Amino acid sequence: MAGDTLTPQLLSEDLDLLVSDQKIGSDSQLSPTLTSGINIDDVPFGGDDFNFNMAVDAGFSVFLINSHTKSGENVKEIVEDHWKDVDGFFEGHGLLAYRLKGSVDIGVAGTIGSVGIGIDANAMAMHTYMSKHPLDLQIKDAVKKDLSYFLTIFKAEDICNLEIGEALYLSAGGSLSIGVEISAEEVFTGSLSLVSKAIDLDGKLGLTADASLGVKFNAGISGEYDLKIIRTSDTQYKVSLFKGRKIDGGGSIGLSIEAGVADESDMEKLVDKVFEGIDKEVFQPINEEWEKAHDKATGWLGAEAVEVAQKANELLKLTNDIDPFDKSVFESKYNEYRNDIKEKLVEALKKKVELGLGMELNAMKSKEALFEAVYSAEGIREDHDALIRFDINRLCDKPVSSRKFELTKLLNREITEVKRSRQIGLKCGNIGFFASRGKERTHILERLIEGTSAERYKVSCNEQTIRKKYGAWKDTAEYTLCLNANMDDYVSSESEISLQDFDYELSLFHKAEENKLSDKEIKAMVDWAITWDILPQDSFDLQVEKVKKELDGIKKIKYELSLGIDSMDSSISGSAFTRIMKAIPDLVDYHYAQALAQALPYAEYNDMKGRDTMGERSLCYLGFWQQYLANYGKILETGGFTPDDIHEEIGKMLYKHFSGPLNRKDLANFEDTSSEGYDKYNAERVADLLKFNHIYKECSQIKGVFGDFMELWENDDHYEKPINKFFKRLGNRLDFQNDFNCRFFGRLLLNVAIDNGLESQLQRGIKITYEKDGEQKSLVLA
Repeated sequence: MAGDTLTPQLLSEDLDLLVSDQKIGSDSQLSPTLTSGINIDDVPFGGDDFNFNMAVDAGFSVFLINSHTKSGENVKEIVEDHWKDVDGFFEGHGLLAYRLKGSVDIGVAGTIGSVGIGIDANAMAMHTYMSKHPLDLQIKDAVKKDLSYFLTIFKAEDICNLEIGEALYLSAGGSLSIGVEISAEEVFTGSLSLVSKAIDLDGKLGLTADASLGVKFNAGISGEYDLKIIRTSDTQYKVSLFKGRKIDGGGSIGLSIEAGVADESDMEKLVDKVFEGIDKEVFQPINEEWEKAHDKATGWLGAEAVEVAQKANELLKLTNDIDPFDKSVFESKYNEYRNDIKEKLVEALKKKVELGLGMELNAMKSKEALFEAVYSAEGIREDHDALIRFDINRLCDKPVSSRKFELTKLLNREITEVKRSRQIGLKCGNIGFFASRGKERTHILERLIEGTSAERYKVSCNEQTIRKKYGAWKDTAEYTLCLNANMDDYVSSESEISLQDFDYELSLFHKAEENKLSDKEIKAMVDWAITWDILPQDSFDLQVEKVKKELDGIKKIKYELSLGIDSMDSSISGSAFTRIMKAIPDLVDYHYAQALAQALPYAEYNDMKGRDTMGERSLCYLGFWQQYLANYGKILETGGFTPDDIHEEIGKMLYKHFSGPLNRKDLANFEDTSSEGYDKYNAERVADLLKFNHIYKECSQIKGVFGDFMELWENDDHYEKPINKFFKRLGNRLDFQNDFNCRFFGRLLLNVAIDNGLESQLQRGIKITYEKDGEQKSLVLA
């Protein structure tokens, strides 16, 4: 018979005191306090490599669970959550749940913390055995029976000997080891824009790279975990690994995450991939010119090559001593620069892994599994060591897994709980959601409070507002506004945390999935990238041809454009984020009109000029937008006009605007809503853009939203209410989540940055993902 024998440690009178003559089907519940006097003197039990040492004065508790147990009382809620696969479980049976507190020792040297869980020997652990019995059996007889062959999770055979509906749990604190792979495309783009931040080049590059490489990280996550194994049928065992809760009386282990590169050669390859494009686009031409210009006898530059050296010098920010300039010195400095980039990338990627895991784990619901699978008895025996060590890498590699949890992806799950504790505040926020006419919008606000045992705190906030639009042929477009606020340093009290303690990051994303990209759609995509200064304006034709050639005949294409500003230090004074945010409330109508004109979407119409470049759009449409913001917008958007009325009036205004002194008949005919050739489905026309977009109201609200927040920031107010209010107003009152408004707000941020000498502080990128020759590929333009 399997299991350890605990009966000799108990006195018969203790059992009589505990259970009297109650039966398993009794409607009166056992109280755990009745078992507080039953102590087992440091009894070790477990498996070959694991021992569970019971705390001397902790004893164990016995809970009765049957159909009379109220929801939420004792441990019935666990049964209801996880016994769903056991049909009719309470028909004729009940459970006795034994909880034992103590500590866990792992006896195999060299494995703790390296391949699985390193259990903290100083932290309290809890072992639970749930045993099934008929309703008419006396409890004291059931207890004696269970204690005569007490099953533990530390032995594979004990797990296999569970009856249907019985379970074994282990709650323990320690370090979970998880392997995380970051692809090169995530390095090039995304909310952190790691490469542009790390390389810090002054010049604009039309950089293209095949982002097929990845870097693997080993992340150690210290915290508390629950392993639950339930027998659900004759042949199946349900195994779940959960993020755990604090064990009563055991203190608390604050969530902490530390990541490191698993293979340095992967990082070397990634850095080489980064520089592959830079070498080709920048330094290969420099070297070719250098070979022609330098004195081959001395290796020194002649006067005619100073311009070449200066260009290289400005790109690398090497030295002001450029004349004379030895090529060998340049090459040496260039190699030093590559090594410096590698170090910056490693550090930035580590932070990305740690932040991603932290936000993901803390966004999880308490009943959501990190790992969940259905096992056979043979599978339990084979994987038992990995299960007990919480080795999620080995578990997720097994084909038996029914689910792999993507720990590096922040899921857009509903947040319904509000939880705060001294150590970790898991979730805080609100969600608004609507869906109509092929669109949906999701608003997510999260807050993470991270603490240490010394009661020191720091806070991370993440807000996303996402609008998704569905088109024909399963095409989708998604527009996302994301704001992050993170603290670098701990403070002694949460009440001391103020707005100026945070680093802020504001990002805009446009993501699209297309069954196939037409020539027109490729031009529109490249034009958007130029509108956000991701690509140089004079590279339009070159980039269009490059994308067309690469995607020729390709279907199922995804692409993403990103634009972000953050709190990285400016070379002048203050952070880029705060300087740009302070400037926004002081903007006048001209600034908004300029950005609106530049952001108009690319359009082709006969031989029309004026809508195919950002410069032409600014020249032709600036005057109209100034008039709209000064006069027409308020009348049309607040005067009770219907969308159709606005559509008609805007068409008339633009026809008059372009037919007058500007004498642009091509643009007048394109924008005229009354013309016979007008295509009402052409969304590029201004009348269609304004039919449902309240641009006047939006421009007015931008000043208030950012002005109110920056006033509180200047006063260094406590963070909680201002950040919550700012996030909510950004997500709900300002409608950045469609194509034109998203383009416009991004262009507005760029113009403010340029006016303040901060253009180089903005991170921008575009990536295209597709399948070619059976392989998943990515094209990154930066």
